[in-house]
Amino acid sequence: MNPITPMTGVVRDYTLNRILHTFAWARRELPVDTTRVIASGGSMGAIGSLRLAFAVPGWLAGIHLVVPKFDFSFATDPNSANAWNSGSPERAVGDHLWGGLTTALPSDDGLLVYDRLNDGVLAARAERGGLPYIIAFNGRRDVVVGWAEKIGYYASSQTHRQGGAYFWDMRNHSGEGAGWSPMENVRRLYRLRTNRSYPGLGNATSDAEPGDGAITSGDSLGSINGFLDWDSVLVDQPDGWACTLLRRDLTSRWGPVTAPAAIAVDVTPRRLQHFAPAPGEWLLWQVRRVSDDSLVVSGSALVDSLGLVTIPQAPVSGTGARVSIYRANALAASPTPAPMRLQLRPLANPTRGTLALAMVARPGEVFEASLHDITGRRIRACEASFPTTGPGGLQWDVSGLPDGLYFVRMRQGGQQAVTRVSLLR
Repeated sequence: MNPITPMTGVVRDYTLNRILHTFAWARRELPVDTTRVIASGGSMGAIGSLRLAFAVPGWLAGIHLVVPKFDFSFATDPNSANAWNSGSPERAVGDHLWGGLTTALPSDDGLLVYDRLNDGVLAARAERGGLPYIIAFNGRRDVVVGWAEKIGYYASSQTHRQGGAYFWDMRNHSGEGAGWSPMENVRRLYRLRTNRSYPGLGNATSDAEPGDGAITSGDSLGSINGFLDWDSVLVDQPDGWACTLLRRDLTSRWGPVTAPAAIAVDVTPRRLQHFAPAPGEWLLWQVRRVSDDSLVVSGSALVDSLGLVTIPQAPVSGTGARVSIYRANALAASPTPAPMRLQLRPLANPTRGTLALAMVARPGEVFEASLHDITGRRIRACEASFPTTGPGGLQWDVSGLPDGLYFVRMRQGGQQAVTRVSLLR
């Protein structure tokens, strides 16, 4: 007998509510340090850990996930064996529990149930407050929870500056082919605290390419933010925030994977405790080499409407880089600024429809920007003057372009900056 698909009603998360009740009791009654609680799990346990992270982000220092599912609304995996594709048995179970994908039943917290079950949507909603630090491992041959759905979640996590570290390899759901198995160490979360800040990292030049969701697209062994680390002794004071970023080598089942000699990465302070910049406030920032304390690059950044500030493409090389953000009156004398370095990054990668770019360049001067396919052929181009105050940006309509990897080049004076972006339709 086919299970019934409900057409009306409210989907109530009895399991989550029961667990939250028990969690609250344990925090209140047990002699534990509530700032050091982490969640860890595989498969369904990983999915449950994510549900906790989005429900009570302030209760968890971090979460460690092995083969989680990120999006129960995803039904179009290119792998026809995917258990959650339309017409599959698991999709029928989901329809019975939560209604069909087009029914859009509400959940008991007011969200539509398939928004509640889409972690990419939840990552966007949590952009202001942030999430616990997330480490996750997934497999490109996993047909139980799927691979293609990961692409959208990775993009949302990057776009909404959630940080975390994500790894993928050619494993299936049971772990066969797990290339990153030596990296599955939950102890990496032990240094985290709910009352301690951490750097939300994004758009690192060391990130691998996950592809478009097809098993033949993208890097077979890769990571997002995998080659980056930080010193957990941070500065988080009313006048500023500082953190030392580090490169780190990785270990696969086949041996060492060496970090690039130099990495550039966006840095967004997360879980701030004392530094509370106001939306619309301009802050100063600088990046210094750890080895000799020399100034590499500096600039100013605007605190956005969410109260977040992002330092674009901080360079990390050698023994590390010290990233500092501070109010203009925090230092008696501002440091000597480093020469302006052109910076360029996509606001979403992969991106669909519109390619939006953030830029840093010399104010008031003309710059050139161009979009190229992987053969070097120029697809789009423009010339404009960079704003005299504040950050700059650029948007191109790319809805008619084929899926794939493209490169954006920006030139001003004798300098140029290049970034890569994946386009999806």
